[in-house]
Amino acid sequence: MPDSSCAPPWDTHVLAELIDELAATRASCLEIEHAFEADLRDVHPSYRDSARNLLHYVALRRGDIRDLQKRLASLGLSSLGRTESHVLDNLTAVSRILHCLVGRPWNETGGRTDRVDFAAGKTLLHQHTAALLGSKPPKRAVRILVTMPSQAATDSSLIHELLASGMNCMRINCAHDGPEAWAAMVAHLRAASSTLGRECRILMDLGGPKLRTGPIAPEWTG
Repeated sequence: MPDSSCAPPWDTHVLAELIDELAATRASCLEIEHAFEADLRDVHPSYRDSARNLLHYVALRRGDIRDLQKRLASLGLSSLGRTESHVLDNLTAVSRILHCLVGRPWNETGGRTDRVDFAAGKTLLHQHTAALLGSKPPKRAVRILVTMPSQAATDSSLIHELLASGMNCMRINCAHDGPEAWAAMVAHLRAASSTLGRECRILMDLGGPKLRTGPIAPEWTG
């Protein structure tokens, strides 16, 4: 006879509620993907899967899922807390497990066969990180990005010292200074890279709209 101590401790009604919530969340992911279908076609093929996954993450996080996460974790299931790189695949995996627990057949409807799974998400993350910030430094798991002050346009030694100290990506904030200063910073970095034999990416952070407010009358006058 089977050991009664191994009987499922969960409430099937609770599991059914979780199944419904996850189904609604998955549907929301697919809806936002469909809404941005035209925009996704304009994304470079190398980044299209990641862009699609980003939309799924936006759909997942536009509501408060903390209670859902706690209930999933209480059952020993993924709480969706590390799902950033493979949102739809994670939702699908948890949904399939819940269906098994209540004895329901799993029939995926409206799902993508080409969704980013756990392995692909990890691979894409590494590839895109390297493309953006450069190769992984030896003996270090993270890249160092440094925003240039205006001084970097006139003081080449500053950039040389930063690169020698481990800078992997130089960020130029285009909301400040101007083209001549930016070009000088780039020239200083190129010279330092040649001297030190070190690679360093350049991130040009384009300035956006400058929002300003006018004088605000104080609420309290004493």
